[in-house]
Amino acid sequence: MEKPLISIIVPVYNVEPYLAECIDSLVNQTYPHLEILLVDDGSTDGSGQICDDYAQKDARIKVIHKKNGGNTSARKAGLRVATGAYVQFVDSDDWVEPDMCESLMALAQEHGADVVRCGYWKESGEKSVRQCDAMPKGVYRTEEEQRFLRDNLIFLQDNGEAALFGSLCIQLTTSDLLKRVLMKEPDEVQYAEDRACVFLTILHSRCVCFTEGCFYHYRQHAGSIMHSANRRYYAQINAWYLFLYEEVGIFAEAETLRKQLLAFTDRMILYGLNRKIVANCPVVVPVFYFRMDQIPVGSRIVLYGAGEVGRSYQQLIRLTACYDIVVWVDQNDQACRACGDLVRPVEDLRCCEFDYIVVAVLNEKTYQTIRTDLCKRFGLAENTIVWLRPVRAERMR
Repeated sequence: MEKPLISIIVPVYNVEPYLAECIDSLVNQTYPHLEILLVDDGSTDGSGQICDDYAQKDARIKVIHKKNGGNTSARKAGLRVATGAYVQFVDSDDWVEPDMCESLMALAQEHGADVVRCGYWKESGEKSVRQCDAMPKGVYRTEEEQRFLRDNLIFLQDNGEAALFGSLCIQLTTSDLLKRVLMKEPDEVQYAEDRACVFLTILHSRCVCFTEGCFYHYRQHAGSIMHSANRRYYAQINAWYLFLYEEVGIFAEAETLRKQLLAFTDRMILYGLNRKIVANCPVVVPVFYFRMDQIPVGSRIVLYGAGEVGRSYQQLIRLTACYDIVVWVDQNDQACRACGDLVRPVEDLRCCEFDYIVVAVLNEKTYQTIRTDLCKRFGLAENTIVWLRPVRAERMR
C-alpha cells in the first residue's frame, strides 16, 4: 500500500545564508513521498534564485514566487496548491533530521492522528538545547483525554507552565484540518501566528499524538522576529487575541480557554516591553513575582538563574533594595552573554561571601537538581539554598 503524500511548505524571505542547508535536509528525507513547496515571499536577496536552482534538480520541488505578504500569507499560498494528505511546515532558516517525516507519519498512521507533535533542538551558535512541549506525551483520543487536552491547552493547570511550544514546524497535520483552520486566520496576525494555528488544529482534532522524539532544529539568530523591533506589535497581538477569542467560543471549555487566552496576551505584552520589541529600550515590568518569607531583609544573596524568572527577580530586588545581590550566576553560557557583565559563571560562587542562594527557576525538579549539584560541588548546606514557586504577574491581578 502506497504511503500518503506529505506536502512540506517552506516560506522563504531573505535567508540566503541558511536556505541551502534547510532544503538539503528536506530532499534527503528517508520518507520518499513528498512534495516540497518553496514559497518565495518577495525576497530581495538571492533566496529566490536558490529555490529555482533546487527545483531544476529535484522534480518534487515546486517554487511559488509572490509579493511579500508575511509568513501567514506565504503559508496560505503554499497550502492552496498543496496536494498531500498531510502538511509539514518548515522555516527556511531551520533544518530537520533525515527521518522526521518518516517518524511522524508512522505515528499518524498507527494512531489515526490528525496532529502529531515532536520535540526540537534550539540552536544558538555551537550550542544545542533539547526542548519538548510540556504537555504529557502520549495519544489523546478518548473524550476524557480530549477534555484534558482542552483544559490544559494553553497553560497546564497543575503548575501554570505554557503547555505547548508555539510552532507549527514541529507538527505534522492532516491537510484538510490545516486548510480549515489556517485559511480563516487573518493575514494581519503576524505575531504568534503559529501558536494560534497550533491551538486551533489541536482543538479541532479527533486524535493528537505527542512524541518525545526530537527531529527539528530551530535556529536562533539576530534576524529573527523575536530579536527585532516591531512597532505594530500591540496591533498584532490584539488581532491574535480577537481571532482566537471568537474561534474558541464553540467549545464547551470556552470560558476556561478565553481566560487563558487573556492571561497569555498579558504575557505577550510583558514580553514585548521587556525585550525591546516595542521600544528602543526595555520598560522594566517583571513577569514573575515572589515572596521571600524565608530570607531576612538585608541578607546577602546569590541569585542563581538568568532566564525569565531570574531577570524578573533581579528587577524586583534592584527596585525594592530589600536584599544585596552579591553575584548573579547561571550555568548557561548563552544566558550569561545575553545579560552582559551582570551574570557570572557558577564557579564565581567560590569567590564571594553570601547568606543565601535564591534559585530563580520555574520548575521544582530543576531546582532540586541545581540544589544537589551546588551542595556536592561547593559543600553548601541545603538550608542556605532557597526556592519558592514563582508567581506570574497576570495571576497577581
